[in-house]
Amino acid sequence: MKIASKNSQTESLSPACADASNRSNCNTPQELDAIKKNALERRKLAAFTRELIIIKAQCDAGLEPAISIAGTCFMSKRSHATVYRDIQKRILPQPIKIGRNSALPFAVVKAYAAGQLVGVAA
Repeated sequence: MKIASKNSQTESLSPACADASNRSNCNTPQELDAIKKNALERRKLAAFTRELIIIKAQCDAGLEPAISIAGTCFMSKRSHATVYRDIQKRILPQPIKIGRNSALPFAVVKAYAAGQLVGVAA
C-alpha cells in the first residue's frame, strides 16, 4: 500500500502494516516512521484548517485576525526557529500574546509567506 506524504511523494508499506489494526506486524523502522509521519501531517493540517476557518470568520466580521506561530510556519513553509530568527532580525514584528500562545497579524504572515518581507518590521 502507498501513503502520500505532504510532498506528494509516496512511501511503500507492507500489506501487514497498511491495516491500522495490524501495526504490530510491522517489521521495519522505516514503515513505522512512515505511519507516524503521516499521522503527524494529518494532525498539523487539521489544526491549520481549524485556524483558517476562524481567520475567515474574523475577516468576514471586519476584524484584523492573528495567526499562531505554528500557523505561520505551516503557511510559510519555514521552521519555528526560522520564524523566531526573523522576529529577532526584525523582519517580522514582535508577536502578540493571546493567553499562552503567540500570534502574528494575518496580513503580515501572508506577505511573509509570499516572500514580500525583506526589511525591518514596524
